[in-house]
Amino acid sequence: MAEIKVEIDTAFIHGALEYMDRPSEGKLARLMGLKATRGVHAHAMRFGNTDESREGFWKAILTQEVRRGAEHFERMRRNIDFVASRGAEFEQAFDEVGAYLPGDLSLKCRLHLILGYDIGIVSEGDAYLNVGHAHFRSDRRELLYFAMHEVHHAGYTRYHPIYSLAGLRTPSDLRGAVLYSTHLEGTAVYSSYERRAKEGGLGHVDYRILNDPRERKRVTREFFRIMGEMGDTTIRPLEESEFDVLERMSGGDRLWYVTGAHMAQEIDESLGRKALNRTIVDGPNYFFDAYKACKAKK
Repeated sequence: MAEIKVEIDTAFIHGALEYMDRPSEGKLARLMGLKATRGVHAHAMRFGNTDESREGFWKAILTQEVRRGAEHFERMRRNIDFVASRGAEFEQAFDEVGAYLPGDLSLKCRLHLILGYDIGIVSEGDAYLNVGHAHFRSDRRELLYFAMHEVHHAGYTRYHPIYSLAGLRTPSDLRGAVLYSTHLEGTAVYSSYERRAKEGGLGHVDYRILNDPRERKRVTREFFRIMGEMGDTTIRPLEESEFDVLERMSGGDRLWYVTGAHMAQEIDESLGRKALNRTIVDGPNYFFDAYKACKAKK
């Protein structure tokens, strides 16, 4: 089992709340010096979500957050309190994530509490959780489950650094990104599956699909149908329209999340946890090969 040590870092979220309450250049400057501020901006640049400077990027987000009103801020504060009051439970959950990563990994990272960007990300070795996201309105335990998901990403990216959109230049690059994301996301979805099942926390769409055999079959078939269409490996520049496959895989039926988790479960149950975790060392192609080996055994 991997050794996981996670520091929950609230410097950004408290600094952001102070700035939005009474803005000042000094408060903004302190925010811009934080690792969380740099890490989120780096992620946004990597995936083409901004071309603004770090300061411009965050000013826009903080201005938008202020407009969401007092009720939004109260929910965020309750979410922060939820995380802060359950330190031992989060620590236990992160230990559980260690069972879904290579046993020789010693992972030390931070989980930064943020607002205004995505729901959770990994960037520059750390995990980030958006405590202002609407998903956490109905069930605050989702904060714990998503924290597990992002910490798993932090472990995965120790072996395989995440790609950037700018680095995808050929059909082969794009196919590789889909394989990578299916492995990254699928194993992370699977890492909290057992805890969610024990606690009745399977309400998220990924788990609803996984627990419906007909839906699971439909979604996985669609995933592999699209993968079949991506067979072009000729050396040529990508056309802009070809990037649409990333949205098809990540949005809607969340094809690479669900299919990746399905594959992880099949490997775990057929070949064993050690084999599943070994794919994280060996990479996405080995993950798909291991899944094929499972299918061949049936």
